[in-house]
Amino acid sequence: ASDDFVEDLLIAGQMSVVYGPSNSGKTFFATDLAAHVALGRTWRDRDVTQGGCLYIAAEGAWGIKNRLVAFRQHYDVDRLINTVRVLARDMGGLRLIVLDTLSRVAAGADENSAKDASIVVASADKLRALTGAHVMLIHHTGKDSARGARGSSVWRASCDTEIEIEAGEGM
Repeated sequence: ASDDFVEDLLIAGQMSVVYGPSNSGKTFFATDLAAHVALGRTWRDRDVTQGGCLYIAAEGAWGIKNRLVAFRQHYDVDRLINTVRVLARDMGGLRLIVLDTLSRVAAGADENSAKDASIVVASADKLRALTGAHVMLIHHTGKDSARGARGSSVWRASCDTEIEIEAGEGM
């Protein structure tokens, strides 16, 4: 696709979900990908178009705070949107916004509720509309990992790309 900034994987202005069980490497996967986008370096044999990245580390932020911008506690959409607007201007645009993890970024929301899920998706849509960036949600699988990302089917229906992470040799 002509708008793919990570060849044959991520497209500008779309939304993806990266999901898997706890401690499967979702954050490592996303930070590695975001760093390659920020630098414009080839990632896993895929061409990458360089651009600004915003990584919102709402879970486990202490492990990556030296490398990434961390927003902790409750998700304040207006404050976040204002911050994104300033960062996008200062960086000359944003290509990728990562929300890690969905359950922490949507603190207080019922991820099984279609209504609550729709509110979070609408916020992600605002970020996409404001920046033209790709929004990546990091999410957990439920008790039955075969059923995919946990919670409302709204998460899956709203995303253009799904990436499942499994722990193992080389991830």
